[in-house]
Amino acid sequence: MQFLTERQPWRWTVEFDVAPQFDDSLRLIEIWRAAKRDGLPRRQDISTRVLGPFLKNIFTVAFDAKAGDYVYTTIGSAIVSAFGVEAFRVPVGSVFADARDADGARTLYKYVLRRRRPMVAAGHVQGSGGAWATFEAVHLPLRDPAHGGMILGGLFFVDAIDDGQ
Repeated sequence: MQFLTERQPWRWTVEFDVAPQFDDSLRLIEIWRAAKRDGLPRRQDISTRVLGPFLKNIFTVAFDAKAGDYVYTTIGSAIVSAFGVEAFRVPVGSVFADARDADGARTLYKYVLRRRRPMVAAGHVQGSGGAWATFEAVHLPLRDPAHGGMILGGLFFVDAIDDGQ
C-alpha cells in the first residue's frame, strides 16, 4: 500500500484478519465489546472519555454517498503525523497514492461492515527515510443508519527500526 504524502510513498507488508497482539488493540476491542448491547454499537455508545488514551491513534471511516467514496471522518494526530494526511473528512481515494491500494481499502471496509465483527491487520511500514515501523490496525464495525455503517479504527505503532543506519 502507498499513501499520498509530501515524502516518498510508504511501503507496507500487511497480514489481514490476524489475532490482536498489542495491548492497545486488545483494550480497544474490549471497549467496543463493552458498548455492544443489541447488535453493533453506535459511535455515540463509546465514550470519548473511555477512548481518551487512544484518540491520537483513532480513525473513523464511513461511506459518503455524496462523495461516492468511503471518507475518513476523523484521523488521530499520530496517524496524521505519520502519513501527512488531513485530519478530517478525507476521501479514501485522495489518501492512497495507488488507485489499487484505495480499492483495497474500500474492499476491506466493506468486508468489516458486512461481517460485523472486529478485524485486525498487522505488519510493517517503511517510510521514505528507510526506517521501518511495526504496526497493528484494529477495525471495529459500528451501527450508523445514516451511512449504512461506520468503522472505528485504531492504528498503533510499537517501534521504529532504523535498519542499522
